[in-house]
Amino acid sequence: MMPTLNERWNALFSNPFEAVRREIASRPRGIANGFGALSSWEDEGNYFVEMDVPGVALDDLSITFEKEHLLIEVTRKAPTNARNSWYDERAYGTLRRSLRLTDEVDAESVEAILSDGVVQIKIAKKPEHQPRRIPVRADGQKRLATS
Repeated sequence: MMPTLNERWNALFSNPFEAVRREIASRPRGIANGFGALSSWEDEGNYFVEMDVPGVALDDLSITFEKEHLLIEVTRKAPTNARNSWYDERAYGTLRRSLRLTDEVDAESVEAILSDGVVQIKIAKKPEHQPRRIPVRADGQKRLATS
């Protein structure tokens, strides 16, 4: 049950950390905190995916492509030192994101880079699915052969 505005107001002045803790606890972990937020787009020859993975080491990142599915799996480990936290918005654990792509992609062309807490993925489209510019020639009176 969601607290009323009056309950939230009273909690804010009686114990500000408790109000914030409850507000954060009502949100889903992970993506709501920016961990695992994803963008995707395409151009004429490629698909692109970027995913926010702050605090993730290269060894804790796995990207696989199988049967039209791109699977990104990241693990962000909790700090190993003992903490007596009052408040913690950060998400820890393993997050899996799966994107279904069409059969237009070239599975052998997948490239990925981890830089500044963002994993960038580029997947080329198969040549037969890329737009192809048709050259047009000017040739006076000649016509194309027709059946």
